[in-house]
Amino acid sequence: MPGGTPPVLVLATAPTLGSDVQQRLVNHLRAGGRLLLHGPLPTRDHDGTPCTLLADALGLRPDGWLEGGPHYFPSVVGREWAAGPAEVRVGYAQLLAGAGERLLTEVGSGRPCGAEVTAGAGRAVVIATDYPCHLDFWRAALERLGVRPRLRHDAGDPGLVLTSTVDRSGQRLLHLVNVAPSAIEFGLWHRDKPVLSGRRLRIGARAGLMLPAGIRVGPATLLESSCELVARSGSEVLLRPTQTEDVAVFATDRPVRADRGEVTLAEGRATLTVQASDGEPVRVSID
Repeated sequence: MPGGTPPVLVLATAPTLGSDVQQRLVNHLRAGGRLLLHGPLPTRDHDGTPCTLLADALGLRPDGWLEGGPHYFPSVVGREWAAGPAEVRVGYAQLLAGAGERLLTEVGSGRPCGAEVTAGAGRAVVIATDYPCHLDFWRAALERLGVRPRLRHDAGDPGLVLTSTVDRSGQRLLHLVNVAPSAIEFGLWHRDKPVLSGRRLRIGARAGLMLPAGIRVGPATLLESSCELVARSGSEVLLRPTQTEDVAVFATDRPVRADRGEVTLAEGRATLTVQASDGEPVRVSID
């Protein structure tokens, strides 16, 4: 990880977790690693025998279970960096006892169901409840453990998944997938630098985009684009518009021609702006 930061593992758990996996997590923490644990604290091996290797290393133990039903509706509240809404409704809460700083408290019992603990040279955040997908909370939890995403967005609703693929020369495709049942609008940053100068993007429900970044096109480089890359051949690319108004930015001192849209030149960069039409690709060539 950059700067020698200990790696962070994120794990969704159940009451059972293999002893070999528990031991590997313990070793990870003792070596200075970080852990985000979401779900019940494991107390058994997969064969049903008691196994509390991880719980013992964390200094925690299960101390009760509350579950939503006809007559009880568990809610939790956070404190310190985990503070947010006054109450958050959950389906279950595993009560915890032992070491660590209390992060989440089940309202009815007043007892903790989330904690931050030091284990060996490492640190863990344990969320022993089905806390919903409130993005600010989970972003804060990951940041607490030292996670700084290379790609990030500012969408207020959950459902947007970001990743990228890159080759050995640094050419990259940004993969943006919206798994939500409604469209999402957002700004995008790569390594804290706004993509497309902060232009907002929109992805429809259950849809995705693959946007090029740093792609060589003959004597030029396609730095960034809201268009998808359909094809590339020599000094020519075929780009598919995805937004109401799309842009593609090339680093080049050569003339840039497109079969539609407007090309502007400034400081060694050519910017293609194209309005949405019938979804037909735009052909761009570098002279």
